[in-house]
Amino acid sequence: MFNVATYLDDCLESLAQQSFGDLEVVMVDDGSTDDSAERAQRWAERDPRFRLVTKPNGGLGSARNAGVRDATGDYLAFVDSDDVVPRDGIEALVAALDKSGSDFASGNVRRLTSYGISQTLFLSDVFRGTRLRTHITEYPALLADRIACNKLFRRTFWDEHDLRFPEGVLYEDMPVTLPAHFLARSVDVVDRTVYLWRIREGGELSITQQRTDLRALRDRHAAVDSVSRFLAAHGFDEPKRQYDTSVLRDDLRYFLDVLAGADDEFRARFFDLADDLRHDGCRQQADDDHHDHDLDEREAPRLSWSATLNVCNVTHELKVPVKRP
Repeated sequence: MFNVATYLDDCLESLAQQSFGDLEVVMVDDGSTDDSAERAQRWAERDPRFRLVTKPNGGLGSARNAGVRDATGDYLAFVDSDDVVPRDGIEALVAALDKSGSDFASGNVRRLTSYGISQTLFLSDVFRGTRLRTHITEYPALLADRIACNKLFRRTFWDEHDLRFPEGVLYEDMPVTLPAHFLARSVDVVDRTVYLWRIREGGELSITQQRTDLRALRDRHAAVDSVSRFLAAHGFDEPKRQYDTSVLRDDLRYFLDVLAGADDEFRARFFDLADDLRHDGCRQQADDDHHDHDLDEREAPRLSWSATLNVCNVTHELKVPVKRP
């Protein structure tokens, strides 16, 4: 947790009220400058299941790794300190693992705003139904299941594969969760909502809301590239093709949607990364289908950039009303 005093009590209250009561809640304060640590300490004093760990600021990956080192339970879950866990969320995941023997379970996620609760769209296809003892190679929709907060891992599985979050970067989930899907013997998909992911509407934005930050673009590229390299190194050829296609379809779109409001440096970097990803996906086919993406500077600044990205026979039309630097 880092400077989340506004949301922290709601988060910790949701954990205290879990129907699965045999919990160990390790609260890692990552150098907060507000009263987050004081609030967490009050929870530790009134509930013996809660324990506070403090450390200098190192980012979310560092805080999660510190929590793993301090945890002693049979399972690991990662809850961001501005979010909320439904009362039966953890119980649903534990029940699935008890029944299946899988290495981890993953559940549905909904968005939490002041206007109410709604389905997280990029996960809607993944959690249309419960599937026990499945695998990402059998159920490719799990390529979209890239976040850590909706999962319950067996500690033995985590330690067996020496899983660790990258530190000092944004988007630290993907380099862990997607390799975990492939390393697992089996996983459980639980259609019940097990996590409420808050959209902050005032004050400091969450990591996933900082899309016009150049660091966000750079770190997102590094994250997806690390997954692609993992798949190549382990011989997952068809999943790699599917994953690389999804990156072009979804991850580029993630930043394309805010490109008009970004500065020139961000836009230049976006186009460089888009070109790199396109050529890495299916170089020859992309080159055959794209002869010239040069834009006429005379049409700036209201110029519309349009590129058809043909990747392994999947075509996506991307348009944005911005000038290419």
